[in-house]
Amino acid sequence: MPQRRIVIISGKTFSGKSSLAELLKTEHGFEIVRSRDILTRSLQLEPDHADRRPLIDQAREEDSQSDSRWVLNGVMARLEGLPPEKSVVVDQVSSPSQVLAFRKEFGSQLAHVHLYASQETLQERFQHTEPERAAETKYTEIDHLN
Repeated sequence: MPQRRIVIISGKTFSGKSSLAELLKTEHGFEIVRSRDILTRSLQLEPDHADRRPLIDQAREEDSQSDSRWVLNGVMARLEGLPPEKSVVVDQVSSPSQVLAFRKEFGSQLAHVHLYASQETLQERFQHTEPERAAETKYTEIDHLN
């Protein structure tokens, strides 16, 4: 029986985390777990109505309250409903302590990918993806690693 693989992705906002997660789903059948969805469920928000800045602030609060385990805890809950061989990609971990929590839990099953993009590229992607917001908000205000 194939062993479950866990891939966690980190990187700045608009660095390509969601695109990589979608590629892993399409090409290799991974299940996607989005940390944004974990947060919006815990706050009982509709995903489309969850603005980035409050979610960033809440994620930092969750890190503080859970010893940086809230993303791992959300993933573990999601794994309960999946076949044991189903691989999972986590779209966004944002701190070294979150990565460490996953490493302790999954050991050699885990791969961590950190994506980089130039500041210019990040800004261009922000303006292209969210033009209304980009017109009134600076990229640094929505960057969760800032």
